Amino acid sequence: MNLKCSISSALLLMIGTLAHAVDPLPVSKEFWKDPAFVSSFNGSYRINARIEPSLSGEERALLVKVQEEMKKGNRENALKILQSSGLTKGSPALMFNVGNIQFELGKLEEAIESFKAALKEYPSFRRAHRNLALCYVRADDYEKALPPILEAVSLGDQDGTTMGLLGYCYLQQEKYASALQAYRSALLTQPDVVDWKMGAAQCLGELNQMEEAEKLILEVTESKPDHVAYQLLLSDIQYRMGKMDASMAGLEWLRRKGLLPANSLISLGNMYVAQGDLRLAGELYQEVSKRIQPESYQAFLKAAEQVLHRQHWELAEMMLGLTKGWQLKGNDMQILSKRMTAILSVQKGEDRAKTLLDEILRMNPNDGEALLLMGTWYQSRKKYELAALQYDRAAKLPEYAKRAYLNHGRMLVDQKRFEPALPLLRRAAEGETNANLAKYIKAVENLVSAN
Repeated sequence: MNLKCSISSALLLMIGTLAHAVDPLPVSKEFWKDPAFVSSFNGSYRINARIEPSLSGEERALLVKVQEEMKKGNRENALKILQSSGLTKGSPALMFNVGNIQFELGKLEEAIESFKAALKEYPSFRRAHRNLALCYVRADDYEKALPPILEAVSLGDQDGTTMGLLGYCYLQQEKYASALQAYRSALLTQPDVVDWKMGAAQCLGELNQMEEAEKLILEVTESKPDHVAYQLLLSDIQYRMGKMDASMAGLEWLRRKGLLPANSLISLGNMYVAQGDLRLAGELYQEVSKRIQPESYQAFLKAAEQVLHRQHWELAEMMLGLTKGWQLKGNDMQILSKRMTAILSVQKGEDRAKTLLDEILRMNPNDGEALLLMGTWYQSRKKYELAALQYDRAAKLPEYAKRAYLNHGRMLVDQKRFEPALPLLRRAAEGETNANLAKYIKAVENLVSAN
């Protein structure tokens, strides 16, 4: 039995992706200071009599005093004037203004309650719906933000801020076509808001419209070259377009400026592995290991999986050596680390491989990868009955059955037990279109006929 072939087979279902996944970009801190947003929000202090509660003379007089304090920048005083007035509690218009000031002061929970109070008194108050949604967005609660945004839109709100935030809520739900439509509507009235451009670019990428996505991101990164999240999104889009050199150049530029996050540094190392530059990949993995945080452990271990899959044994061993001392939390990461160490040990013919595999199987008796590797280890020691037992156990797991039949069948062929090997090999080939496997089975069939 070819040991390298067996180990490679055991790794087939452990392949991750090289691309650095990019989560939806959060609404940036800069957005809340953007002139387009400030203008839109400040406009909400104005009254639209067609869709909003009317004001009494007393309420107007009170708001004049509030406005005077606001002009001076005294928002706390303005808030006190409203909250101390007996008119405010029963007035949706005044409660709305209370919510606005609370929002500006960062008192989001209080602002939410004020907007809700205004809506309880006047359910079709469009600006109150929109500003309630703004509070939820500011608090990163996009699930709660969506209903009031949709209500504002249904009441006729087509403001760029409203449509942009609607796009972001849809993006969070992975409704990319709807999100893109909302972002494009936002850009009609707020063409210079970066958040809407980047949101639209993410949607375009998810909808596989890569060229348009790249152009939109380049518009932004030309003026904001040091913005890490935007450069990472550009690199991701270029990677998916097959522009590996451009993608790597963007990551390298961030790395040399000391701005590249650990996970992206790992991804850059993965790219160098894919290009066969193991020296540079090794340097990057060593670099990231010096500043890695626990949240990036899994990405590093997945990178080591990639290296093992490509059978770069020395680099894989070096990477696993870098993980010594890590406090791995959760069975999945512990098993992954032990399994990779076991693969290296099996490849080198070390006795400790069995100890590692025993540990994995104690943690999870149905770990198919470990069962296949244990079979390979017993087989390398010519303990064929024990190897067969491991392959039989793995064959009972649907995800690993075909590989188990294949390994078991090949082992029997190595023992020149051609006739019992055939049924196993045929089961491994069911539904497959592997020409090499078909030729292998045909050769075994010929040997059975000859005997």
